[in-house]
Amino acid sequence: MTTTTAQPKKLSAVDLFLGIIVLMLFLDSGTTSSAMGISSITWYLILGVIFFLPMALITAELSSTYPSDGGLYHWVKISMGAAFASRTAWYYWLNNAVWVASATIFVMDVVSQMLNLLFGLEISFFVYLALSCVLVWLYVFLAIQPQNESTKMRNLGGIAKLTIVGCLVLCAIIYLIKNGGQTATKFTADEFKPTIGAAFAFFPALIYNVMGFDAISAIGGSNIKNPAKDLPRMIVLSLILMIGIYILFTLAICTITPAAEIDIINGILNCFILTFDGSLGTALYVIIGLIFLYTLVSQGPAWLQASGYMAIESAENNELPKIFGKTTKKGTPLGSSVIIGIVGTTLIIIYGLLASFVGGTASDLFWTLFSFTSLIFLIPFIFCCSAFIKLRKNDKATQRGYRFPGPDWFGILIGRFCQIVIIFTMVLFFWVPGQPIDWVTGIALAIGFLVGLGLGEIFNINRKKGCKNK
Repeated sequence: MTTTTAQPKKLSAVDLFLGIIVLMLFLDSGTTSSAMGISSITWYLILGVIFFLPMALITAELSSTYPSDGGLYHWVKISMGAAFASRTAWYYWLNNAVWVASATIFVMDVVSQMLNLLFGLEISFFVYLALSCVLVWLYVFLAIQPQNESTKMRNLGGIAKLTIVGCLVLCAIIYLIKNGGQTATKFTADEFKPTIGAAFAFFPALIYNVMGFDAISAIGGSNIKNPAKDLPRMIVLSLILMIGIYILFTLAICTITPAAEIDIINGILNCFILTFDGSLGTALYVIIGLIFLYTLVSQGPAWLQASGYMAIESAENNELPKIFGKTTKKGTPLGSSVIIGIVGTTLIIIYGLLASFVGGTASDLFWTLFSFTSLIFLIPFIFCCSAFIKLRKNDKATQRGYRFPGPDWFGILIGRFCQIVIIFTMVLFFWVPGQPIDWVTGIALAIGFLVGLGLGEIFNINRKKGCKNK
């Protein structure tokens, strides 16, 4: 007798599109770039042409030519070997472990603001931390659900994010009508000029907001119906749409709120209070807030799965500890997700207690963790460009489902340029030209960064020992 198990549903173009939206449209950090002012729109357009589009096309070639559940990890391994593949999987995983903590703090601050507005309730500090830890484990639980259920959740999350942006734009239009066309932020030609000083300060947020094209490849991998056709099309279409969305997003928020007064965490929801008076404003705040919370909850498990599937493939090849490769009966990442839950819980407690001692706010705590996760997040994309370059040079025989336009030398040149942009962005986390160095934050960030790199090298040493003992 033979038994059959249900196979995961093949991901369609619509699944890919909505999956990329829920993974890459960071509404939680979008307000950060909006705080830069109207000039962020110009920078989105500039970076869209010289950096985001080339990175999207590089990812499109790799993902359509070498589809795999390991995504970026797989491309690095076949081009640069096991050592760099191990580092890629570790950095990708570590980034998500820290990001879960920052995203949870963001969610809880939105919840606390809603409770305060509706009922005048103030959540005590320790209840705040406890609920944040509970939310982390909700992410873990959702991340280990079967692929078919996860796809449904991602699709709803993508629709919810697009709904919020649409409501925010409508809110801005109503604000203009009510205020005779006057905007809270000046929309003059000078404001649109791409000033270098502001760009350096907000550059990391701009780059972070639009990166992550590879994630859907790690989640979908072999379950994509037509990777050669669907992945390149959806990646490029999503890039164009997301830049357009971020521009609309910034225009809407700056129309309603002065750029200097934009709240990093509650900037979106405050727009509805500022536009509508009384109970209507409160009702819209709550309704949009609930949709907003769903987008944040749906985004967390998606990123846990992206890093989890990469960790599974890496653990199977002895490049990460075996526990990272533990899966549920349905094949979803169990070990990786549980460890992320432990790390996220630990970070929330440690950073939360530190913030309470120094009188920090939720925004300060969110930004500290966001800076660390963004820094780690960018490293694998340096490897991604190297993988693209090496495979172009060394694997000319494989037929490419999509090919970066132009001759090989042009693609290689663009790949190197993208690496320079990423490295420069990482430097800005420590030092912004023209501004004094924040030594306390910089040292704390550097220590965390070096610890993360050190753990990755320890895993590599253990991997080499394991290979020698075989």
